[in-house]
Amino acid sequence: MYDAILKALYSLNNLNSDAERAAYLRSLKPVARSLRSSFNPYAAPHVKVDYRSRDVQSAYMLRYFPQYSQIIRLVLNRLMNRRIKLPFDHEEISASFFGAGPAPEVYGFLQFLNAGFRNIRKVSAKTFDVISNEWAYARAITINHLIPSMWQHSVELNASNFDLSQTASAENLAQTINSSSMLVFQNCLNEISQNLYPNVVENINSLVYAMRPESILMIIDLSSYPAALELIERIENSVRSQQPVTVLIGLHEGERIYDAIVFRNMLPPMITQNLLTGEDGLIPRRKIKYRCLVIRKD
Repeated sequence: MYDAILKALYSLNNLNSDAERAAYLRSLKPVARSLRSSFNPYAAPHVKVDYRSRDVQSAYMLRYFPQYSQIIRLVLNRLMNRRIKLPFDHEEISASFFGAGPAPEVYGFLQFLNAGFRNIRKVSAKTFDVISNEWAYARAITINHLIPSMWQHSVELNASNFDLSQTASAENLAQTINSSSMLVFQNCLNEISQNLYPNVVENINSLVYAMRPESILMIIDLSSYPAALELIERIENSVRSQQPVTVLIGLHEGERIYDAIVFRNMLPPMITQNLLTGEDGLIPRRKIKYRCLVIRKD
């Protein structure tokens, strides 16, 4: 995966020589350090990052995208191991991804389908983000360089701006949600201010109301953000009290740890020598600690 990301970055930034490429990666170090500081759960109750610049997105793709793309696959495999029937039986399916940014969840979802649902010939992925338009640079890497390397069937990705924290913002999405087999919120609730939590709960209830029977809602977040976990608990309690649903994985089941050492071992020398050198904490996370909530609409 790293080689494909590098190839895309070289092309998008017109980097032709090894010297130019190494200099570019070294230039990303300050941005990568800033990202690391912003993601520090002890610095603030919620994450504050401006993802608009191409350099920030480049650093994100190299340091965080590979590991984060795998979490959804692990959760879906967990459901499969429990012999829970998943709503992916048709040749064409649709899924919606919120707070998706460069869409690592879409990549991981297609990986999962490749392994266990060979019947599928087309996937329509709808991604939503508060700055979806600004994520176009990194998302193009996912769509044009990463997905084609492992998904041989048709995929259509439509990206839209959407702010989950605004009052009644979900009301216009009913048709999109009703056509989706799965709704995913991964690593995005930790970026929402606590005073906006009531709006988030209300909007997710509206989304669940629009979901069709047998479709699933999946919420995943890092366990290092207690406020986000509190929000997920509030969502679970609210949805269960107002909607006909079955909880497939509850937040109470606790923390899971994904050992991502494989990605450290895959790092090309160009990255380890110029960007993720191990200094100042510039190295991909080895362990991703997360918790999740998965609900099926009855």
